[in-house]
Amino acid sequence: VLAKMAKRILIVDDDHLMRRSLELHLVQAGYTCHASGAVAEALAAVTSFRPDLILLDIGLPDIDGLDGLRLFQARLPGIPVVFVTGRRRALEEVVGLELGAEDYITKPFDIDGLLARIKTILRRVAPILPPPPPPALTILTLVLNILGTVILVGGALWSAWVFWRKGIMPD
Repeated sequence: VLAKMAKRILIVDDDHLMRRSLELHLVQAGYTCHASGAVAEALAAVTSFRPDLILLDIGLPDIDGLDGLRLFQARLPGIPVVFVTGRRRALEEVVGLELGAEDYITKPFDIDGLLARIKTILRRVAPILPPPPPPALTILTLVLNILGTVILVGGALWSAWVFWRKGIMPD
């Protein structure tokens, strides 16, 4: 059985202590992380580190986080971005969410609340996998699925309905 791969989170924050703290908490929660202090550095990192989610500050030294959001969306379409910022301006929050950010969290914040939001976002954006096929019973060249709706005989696929109509299967 394959082990479930850890989700990958890119942290973009110019505050070294904040980056380190977030990284420690996220790794402890089972995530794989890469931390960058600027948007340009983070964009360079995504060539080898493809994140499942990005935590992005707004007040960054090279590119404003709102402009950084657009760059990440262009480079990594579909990857959710969560703003984690010290800015408490309602207009920036609205603009960030309107531009496509999944959430806007202001510092200081409760780490358990942030972890819960990350988990919820990742669960929501996870690809929906088809259900596994039903178990099958194999006898020589006859394969019956347990639900009895499909039969494989000598490599040919048959509907159980065909066998029932021909009198091969009992009612």
